[in-house]
Amino acid sequence: RNHRVLSVLPEGFTDEAGTLLTNIQESMAENEKYIIDKQDLVYLLSHDLSERPNDLSLHARLHRLLVAENSTPKIEHHTDAYLTLLVKSENWREALELLEDARARRADWREVGHIAPLAQAAMRQSKPQLAGQLIKGFDKKHAVHADIPKIYLIGAQLMAEWGGKPDEAQRILQHLLNRYPTDAV
Repeated sequence: RNHRVLSVLPEGFTDEAGTLLTNIQESMAENEKYIIDKQDLVYLLSHDLSERPNDLSLHARLHRLLVAENSTPKIEHHTDAYLTLLVKSENWREALELLEDARARRADWREVGHIAPLAQAAMRQSKPQLAGQLIKGFDKKHAVHADIPKIYLIGAQLMAEWGGKPDEAQRILQHLLNRYPTDAV
């Protein structure tokens, strides 16, 4: 918990400015209490998660509190852990919502191990733009990653089903077959 010192505004004035100062002081005290209550809730939920790390409802509540607290490092750290759990449990709707929230906060967000399954989920939920954004440049940035064949297949599907470019899809599939002939994809 962060302990902060509140400013003490002048007291004892009965005119309009004095009333305003009193109201401001009371608002600052209420706001500080609200901040402390949120910090206490974050602590309690974090403790509960240490005992039940796979509880999605606890993760959802903690994430909402962290967003309300607006602590970017805590939000990003929790997003990675929460998203991993959502992908592992195949809770794609919530995973994509969390992903879109993460990308709204930081456009370059990428949890490399989740790109292929999230892109596939985005396609299943009729979000081809999100799928395309996720896989764009993946093969260049992660040239030896095990998911490259999946990424190529997703790219071909996007071209054929959403992009109206069957020839481009065919070219990607041919490249996939030539480069990864033994891959299960």
